[in-house]
Parts: sequence; C-alpha cells; structure tokens
Amino acid sequence: MRNTLLLLAVILVGCEKTSDIEPSSTFRFTDSPVVMGALSTDGNLTALVTSAQNIQVWENTLKTKVLEIASGTIRGDLVDILLSKDNALLVTANARQVAFWDVATNEKIEEHFLSGAGQFAKIRGLALSDDSTRLAVGFSDGSVTTLVRKGKGLKTYQVHSKSVDHLYFNPQGNQLLTAGDDGKVRRWAFNSGKVVEEHKFDKSISSLAVDKRFNKFFASGVMKKQQIVHLASSESPSDLSYAKRFKWFRTAVFVEGTPLLVTASPTSEITGWHGRKGDELSSWKIDGSDDDVKVLDIGMYDNDHLYSLSSEGVLESWNLRPMMAASLN
Repeated sequence: MRNTLLLLAVILVGCEKTSDIEPSSTFRFTDSPVVMGALSTDGNLTALVTSAQNIQVWENTLKTKVLEIASGTIRGDLVDILLSKDNALLVTANARQVAFWDVATNEKIEEHFLSGAGQFAKIRGLALSDDSTRLAVGFSDGSVTTLVRKGKGLKTYQVHSKSVDHLYFNPQGNQLLTAGDDGKVRRWAFNSGKVVEEHKFDKSISSLAVDKRFNKFFASGVMKKQQIVHLASSESPSDLSYAKRFKWFRTAVFVEGTPLLVTASPTSEITGWHGRKGDELSSWKIDGSDDDVKVLDIGMYDNDHLYSLSSEGVLESWNLRPMMAASLN
C-alpha cells in the first residue's frame, strides 16, 4: 500500500506543469494595497486604484506617474476603470456615474449619470470603442446602456438576465461581445441591440477575453466549462484540459500570432495554454507572492513579453518566448 501511494505521488508531481519562471523586471508603483488595476491595450500604461480610492496612471517604461486623482474626488467606491486604446483617456465608473479624464492634463472632461433597465441597477463593467467615440456600460440587472459620445445616442438593452461584468467592442465599434452571470456570451449589434450569436456556459462567467481581430474569445465559467470559441464560425471550440484540479480565472489574454492563451487565477497564478489543443504548457506564480496577493490584470506589451499587475502594486514582466515556441509545435 505504501509503495502504491508513493507511486501515485510521483505520478501526480510529474503531471504538474508549474515552472520556476523568473520575471524579466519588477517595479512597485505604490506601497498601498491595490484593489483594482487595468493595463492599456499596448501595455504602455497602468491604471490602478488603491484601497483608499486614490487613482493613479503610470507610464510603464519610464516608471513615471502621469495622472493622479485624489481620494474623495469621485463619490462612492469605483467599480471599473479602463484606458482608451490611444492612451489619451482614463474612464472611471462608480455605481451610477461614468467619467472621462484627460491623461495628459489630468482634467475631467466629461461625465455621465447612467441607469440600466431597472430602477436600482448598478454599473458593473465598461467597454470603450477603439476610436473612443462609443461607450457600453454593463449593469447588475443584465442590461447594457450604450452611449455615443458628443451625440444623442443613449440606449438601454436587456441583453442578459443577470449582471454584465465583461464587455468588448469589435474593432469597427458596431458590435459588442458581452458575458453575464446568466452564463451566456452574446455578440450583438451596437445600434439595435439585436443578438447575432450566443454561447452558453456555466451559471456565472468569471472572465472573458477576445483576440484583437474579434475572431475568437475565451470564456471561463466558474464551474466546469472553459472554452476558446471561434466567432461566426462552425469550427469546434477548444476546451482547456488540466494536469491538476480544475481552475477558474480572473482574466486572460491571447498572444497574437500564436495559439497561446495566458490566464490569471483569482489568486497569484499565471498559466499558459495551447489554444488549439487546450493543453496546459506552463504555470507559475507572481514573484514573492503569498495567499493574500492577487493578480489584478495581465497584458502583452510587445510581441513576446507579458505584464502582470498585482494587488501589492507590483508590475512584473515575463518573457513568453519559450512558451510561444512550444505552442507552435
């Protein structure tokens, strides 16, 4: 019996994909705990919110602070932040209000008090089109309110039956991909709200990622179903397979030009996956992490390096070249 247990332990250890990957660089933005963070699309900027609700935007290469909004400037706790694709704007949201900030001047240039379909619905997520002219806001009642900036195009659609936390525009800005706590991922038209594609997952979806061309998405259900799905295609989805127990994810990113998908757990673990086969390629933890440290966001900043932002306010860079090569085999 003892020999059998030892053999089983060896097999289980052999199945682990955990790697001792070292960060290429490490930088701490703040000594205060960070409760929310967002990397820009190109990885050049980091926006973060401290536990005191102080908002900061940093330039990642020069390690300089380019914007700061003092605690108390925005009423209530923030629920989401994002940076525009051109890095010119920071968008912030509390439960009822969305504000636009000019990163260069640190000035608030626009604000909107928005509501969902229900009277008591609260804001849960944001998306901004690539040209920064269109905004989509997900609400706790499953509705999505869309706004054409500097126009009169304010509409509310009941796209989901439960909270909408994850939203993405396509590059043209005329379609959205949204995920709700109803377990559905829907692609729909910005101007009409018409749903053109639907995929069913678990009761709740913890993360949604879309590639830059809007050709495929990854959705992580909190129970069992986690897939890479090709949009407007009959191609079969790719299911993630595990060397160890099932995991669910806070965020994910596709590595363009490769089959590689990178995910981050709700704690401190980052994992690389073969996007076509669903195989786990490598898994590692952010540097110096413990059970209390969490990965808040991940994103690519050049063709082969990944940034991770932690709840300790630490930005780390990871070289993905070996994993990218493995994903091409």
